[in-house]
Order: sequence, then structure tokens, then C-alpha cells
Amino acid sequence: MSEPKPDTIVATLKQRAAETPEHIAFHYLSGGDAIEQSVTYRKLDHNSRRVAARLQNLALRNERVVLLYVQGLDFIEAFMGCLYAGTVAVPAYPPRKNSLSGRIETILENSGARAVLTTGAVKKNIDRNFPGIAAAYPVLVHEETTEPAAAYRPEDAAGADALAFLQYTSGSTGNPKGVMIGHDNIMVNLADFDLGHDYPPGSSICSWLPAFHDLGLIYGILFPLYKGIPGYLLSPVTFLARPFSWLQAMSCFKATHTIAPNFAYDMCLAGITGEQLQTLDLAHVELLGNAAEPVRAETIRGVVATLAATGLKESAVAPGYGLAEATLKVSAKTNRVPALILSVDASALERHRVQPVNGPAPGAKQVVSSGLSRIDTRVRIVHPATGAGCAENEVGEIWVGGKTIARGYWQNPAATRETFRAFTTDTREGPFLRTGDLGFVLEGQLFVSGRLKELIIIRGYNHYPTDIECTVRNAHPSLLKSTCAAFSVEADGAETLAVVVEVKNRHLSGPEAAEIFARVREHIVGEHGIEAHTIALVHLAAIPKTSSGKIRRNECRRKLLDDELNAIAVSRAEAPPAGAVPTLPVLPADEWAGPPHDEQPDEQAVRNRVSGAITAALTQLTGLPLIEPDRSFHQLGLNSVKAMKLTHALEAALGVPVPVTLLFEAPTAGQLADRLCGVLLPAAAGATDAAAADPSPADAELGALSEEELCGLLLKEIHASNRP
Repeated sequence: MSEPKPDTIVATLKQRAAETPEHIAFHYLSGGDAIEQSVTYRKLDHNSRRVAARLQNLALRNERVVLLYVQGLDFIEAFMGCLYAGTVAVPAYPPRKNSLSGRIETILENSGARAVLTTGAVKKNIDRNFPGIAAAYPVLVHEETTEPAAAYRPEDAAGADALAFLQYTSGSTGNPKGVMIGHDNIMVNLADFDLGHDYPPGSSICSWLPAFHDLGLIYGILFPLYKGIPGYLLSPVTFLARPFSWLQAMSCFKATHTIAPNFAYDMCLAGITGEQLQTLDLAHVELLGNAAEPVRAETIRGVVATLAATGLKESAVAPGYGLAEATLKVSAKTNRVPALILSVDASALERHRVQPVNGPAPGAKQVVSSGLSRIDTRVRIVHPATGAGCAENEVGEIWVGGKTIARGYWQNPAATRETFRAFTTDTREGPFLRTGDLGFVLEGQLFVSGRLKELIIIRGYNHYPTDIECTVRNAHPSLLKSTCAAFSVEADGAETLAVVVEVKNRHLSGPEAAEIFARVREHIVGEHGIEAHTIALVHLAAIPKTSSGKIRRNECRRKLLDDELNAIAVSRAEAPPAGAVPTLPVLPADEWAGPPHDEQPDEQAVRNRVSGAITAALTQLTGLPLIEPDRSFHQLGLNSVKAMKLTHALEAALGVPVPVTLLFEAPTAGQLADRLCGVLLPAAAGATDAAAADPSPADAELGALSEEELCGLLLKEIHASNRP
């Protein structure tokens, strides 16, 4: 008689450890072609039991524990240890000094966390920079776990109907929403992934997505355990600095399945070279999933066309849709068929009507099918105002029901009723999850066409307009009491941020406007990790409002695009392609050694070369013709992705390591030049500068922490972006 099928991911890992103990569960990669660490099912089970025993000794069953980890195998042990102990895990990204700490503190408070579980390096950062967290919560260091695995009490493991973890959605730090994911939700969603695509013998999954992100957690970590196939985990830092490393890992380790947001494919396509393409073999790939943000038809076609030379099958490219409130997946394209791209009349779509047209006709918009579900998931298209179902040729709000839907929002019954307890008014069918996304179903396929709620999603990262508007008002003294509207606009085929702000002075001089633009850009990058593509300064009362005084952001967007705002001044950013890395001449190390015979190098010549390399890279990254040496990188619009690319370009050109954390310590072109000259000039290189170029292991982990949080700034809860 066969063993019963496990009903939780805990039972699944225990079964793997018993039946195939020496099989590899996960490899952690240091690059696209190198394995840094591996863990077997036996070892993962053993270490998870040790963590669980520690939590049990602290009486944390059914309590919430916040996990603050950088990318690595430690996080998997901690997460599974929580589930083993019946503790509710709360994954989050570690706070970085001067950024995002308020959000972590709010999550700790909202979840009612009893403890924080993290690594020694992260704890040092918390102790030094966030003493309030350290004082209010026990901070448990992963490496200091002393309990033996034998001390674990298996009877504490939760059943299928219990709460497994809280997935916090993005949004205002003052109103966090912890999505309650049950053990049964996890298993149902993993079953849907399993049914949607083939996983033949030899299959494996490669993921660079952060573990605190629901797609990185559910598909990148839990699904390999569910299927019993190896998972190859790549740091998001590695991907952002070198997007090719992701495809390289897929090729080198014959990984068969992966999923990432649309922007990740754009970065790969923009940065990949012909020589790199020739090194790739992707003929074995079964799934290149595209999700977590709006899927673009141009990206789908670009991936198919560009990677055809690697042997990639067209049918492997698979768009999908989902959201944290549905655990993860709602629908996705199934295997063996190409992605379906539909041309519709754009003006009709704006009127919420679906009118297919033939080919790329004038006025046509191309929308990509997100496929379907293979389990009990029900998708309904509903008139958001009336709650009645839409006809097949109508666009409405996407409502979703079924066993994959989460239990609701933690300690927030009002929001739970509003979002998770919807019933159609015409058929009284329900309950449904209201996604806030707009779309339609045609011939059984789900198409996502827009958003009902005013979220701004850039690079898979959710931003609430109210948060950005608050940042803008605090960016410059003249804007403190101004009315501001933030919304998304499309530029060069991608979603970007636009900001319209009212100013009292209707006769601003050019320098005054330029100063406001610079301060607004600096504050938005610093607080939210994104750039403002368009900033418009307008007269008082120019921003449209409702009769009750609420900002009409969609109407403001229309007026901006139709040039009806009569703006005083407008600034639009010009940016290079998303994946472009600055191309600088490589300066061999022997060129820095100076004249022969032990003569001192020409310090001014070295400084000129370093400054020239920094200026050239910043010019290519920002599109600005003039780089002022004392202007901060934030003021120059250097977001997390561009910071990665700057350090990568300088490493290649100068031949020395340039950790991205150096940009925090030397946040202007002039200061960065000073630090790098200190490394390159032997006479000037002191212990501090040498450490910056060659950090100790502890410093290296702290450096990785900051880099991971840069990824957090870029990816800020992709898990809440309403797309998996």
C-alpha cells in the first residue's frame, strides 16, 4: 500500500528526507557558472528541525516570527523551521540605514511578532542602526542555534488547515496588509503549477528572485521541494549587475524551468551580446515564465526571436497572472503551445469593449493572454460598480475564487470583507477575491488589460500614489503644502512615473524650476528607488479634484498627456535602454602601476582616468551631458539598477572590485573618485580603502545585505504587485 500523499510542505520535506536523503535539494550559485553551496534533503530537514526546536523552546507555536535574511540557504532552513514548529513565518527584507526601516517596524507591530530570526551579520546591522527593533524584539541569530535536531517535537507541526505564513503586500507603510497563507493554500497553488507544465525526469528550477517575494518563495523554493527536483538559486544582486548570469545559469546547469517579471527579460535582451548568445544552450528549457507585472507583447516576441539561436522552444515562453491574495498563481499559459497575443482596437478597449482587429492595424493595441488554471480556480469578469457579470466582449474587474485564495488580511476584518468576500449581484455567486485588475476572458483565456485601483507598478514593484505624493511635498520647501498627483504613464513601451505638482510662483525662473526638479527626483529615488520620468509644475488649482476634494489622478494623467494642464515647466528624463551597461575602455592593471623602476605613479593622471571613467559611466546611465562631481547620485537619478551597472562598469574598466555599498559611503562622483584612487594608488591606499576593495567575510555579508535591499528597492514586494 502506497504512502498517503503529503498534505503540507512540511510533510513533503520530511518524506523527501526519508526517501531520497542524499539528493540535492538546492544549490546556491555564486555566479552563472559556479556553485557556492549545496544542501541535501537530509541536511535541510536536519537543520530545519534544529531551528524548530529552538522556536519550540521559546514557546512560539502559533506566534509570528519575522524572518530578515539576505538571499541564501539559511533563509530556507529558517522558513521551514518555522513551519516545522507550527510558528507563523513572516518573510521580509532586512532594513537598510536611512531607508525602509519604518516599513519593517510597521510589519513587526502589525503582525504582533514575538521575535525576529536573522543572521549574525544582519543582527549587527540592526543593533547598530535600528536599536528600537533590537530593544523591542528578541533577535535570534541563525548561527547561534544550539538545539539538536533530536530535540524537535514533531507533534507541533501544523496541519493543512493552519496558517503557514504572512505575505505582506506593498503600499503605505501606515497601512500594511499581511495576506494570510494557509498550508492548504500552498499545496493547492503548487498543484496548479505542477499541472500547467511538464516536469520530465531531470527537471530543475532556477530562480534569482528574492525569497521574501512570493514568486521567489512559492515557485523558486517551495515548488522544487514539492516536486522533488533541484533548485538553483542565484542572488538578485548577481542578476541585476549581470543579467546574462541568469541565462548562463540556465544553460550551464541545464535548468529547465524559471519565472521572472517582464522587466528581467527586457534587461537580458538589451544587454546580451552576440558572443554571449553563442555560449548558451537553452534547448532543454521547458518554461520561461513571464509574470509579476504587465506582460508586453514586444517582450514576448523579443525573447522568442533573440533566444531562438540558443535552441529555445517558442512554446517555453509562458505569460502568467496572479497575486499574493491568491497565494500566487491564478492562471498561466500551458505547455506545448505558443503564447497567444491578441490585437484589439485601443479606443474600444478604453471604453471597456473588446474589439479584435487583424494584425498590427492603426489604433490597435496588443494584449497577451495569461492562460488559464488547471485546478478549481474560478475567474469572473465583473462590472466593478454594480457587481454584475460582464459579457464576453466586455472589460471588467477580475474576480477570482477557489481553494488557492488566501484567508484574508491579518487582523484587518474590514479590508478582508471588502477584498475577499465579494458576491456577484446578478447570480449571487461567491465568495470571490476582488483583484483590482481589469481584464476580459476570450475563448477561455484570461487577458489582463489594466488596473482599476491606482497602483503604480514599475519593474514589478508596487508604489502607492499617496506615498510618492508625500515624498514630493517634502522634497522642497516651496512644495510643503502643495497639491500633488502621482500616476503612471507609458514611455518607450514601459510603465514610468509621472508627477504633477502645483506651485504658488507662476513665474519660476529656469534655475528655480531646475532646482525643484532635481530635489524631487532625488527624494523619489531615495525614498522609493525609482525615477520620475515626467515632472510637471502647474498653477494652483490646476490638478483636477472631485467635489469632496479627492485628487482625480486618471483625469490628471489624461490632461498631462493631452497637454491641457498649461504647465509652468515640465522635465522629462531621457534614459538608456533598461538592460544597457555602460561600455568603458578596459584599463589594465599594469597601466595603473606608473612608470617602471619603482617610480611613483603620476597621481594626477590616475585621478584623471578614474574621474573620466566615472563621468563616462554616469553620462551613459543617466543621459545627462554634465556630471557635477559634488552632485549626489540620488540627485543624478541613480536608482538601484543603475547603481549596480555603475559598479559593474567601473570594475570592468579599472580592474578592481567596486562593491555597490561603496556608493553609500562615497555618494558623489568626486568622493567615489577619491576612494577608488586610494585603492589604485599604492602610496595612497590605506587600510580603510583596502578594506573597501577587499572586504572581510563579515563586511562582505553586510555589503550583500545592502545590495539585497537595493533589490528590495527595485522589486519592492513583487509579491504584492497583483501579478505572480
